[in-house]
Amino acid sequence: MHHAPHASLLLFGRDHMRYGRVHHEALTPDVAAAISVGGSPTSRSMLAKAEPNEDALAVIIADAHLIMAVADAHFGAEASHHFIQAIVARAPTTAASLIDCLEWALLADAETPSETTLTVVILERATGRGRGLSFGDSSAVIIDAEGARRLFEGNAIYVQAGVPGATRLATQFEFTLEVGALLALFTDGVDECHYRRPQTSIGMSHLHELFLSTRGDPVQFARRLGAKALNGVDENPGGEDNIALACARRSV
Repeated sequence: MHHAPHASLLLFGRDHMRYGRVHHEALTPDVAAAISVGGSPTSRSMLAKAEPNEDALAVIIADAHLIMAVADAHFGAEASHHFIQAIVARAPTTAASLIDCLEWALLADAETPSETTLTVVILERATGRGRGLSFGDSSAVIIDAEGARRLFEGNAIYVQAGVPGATRLATQFEFTLEVGALLALFTDGVDECHYRRPQTSIGMSHLHELFLSTRGDPVQFARRLGAKALNGVDENPGGEDNIALACARRSV
């Protein structure tokens, strides 16, 4: 993985409100991200939201570690942004420091009654060993030449500031990212781009095909996955929810 110590990227959905467009950024040649409000203000998802883009993401390269996080609140920007900001502020590099970071964030007074999904991974860049923690239905997936696999199954537990102790309810997981493989985190605007219909949205086979067609290049993968989420797959609608996506390839 290309080394760029102490680099970080923070993207808030509220700053990218052009329907039908995806904002892309590359932190290094091996680390990329994308965010979008979705495809249409008249989609079923957008019509139900008080504030139409509450997704957020962060990518941090802190010496020997890569930290990635995505979040998607039920409504309002504050819930998702609060936890993403806490991760950027503390840049946790161990499972224990991640728990401490989130417990610190949970102690804050809630600015909104909304809850949020939150998926965070911490990767040792030299070894490919990683740990993660997740609330709700955002995803973490490893993709390589053999296929794509989820690192955990989503749950119905969301997180909210002002409710300390919630980290005990999170799904925790471990993984190894092999050389050449891609790690992708994304909110349900990707795998439910056809709103609340995952069976007609982007699935593991689509991610694998995209990995093969881009040769695992994270920048191209993020661009093309963002476009696919907006346009839909297999002649089904897409772009019916917000998108936050972060991905990284282990190249060495």
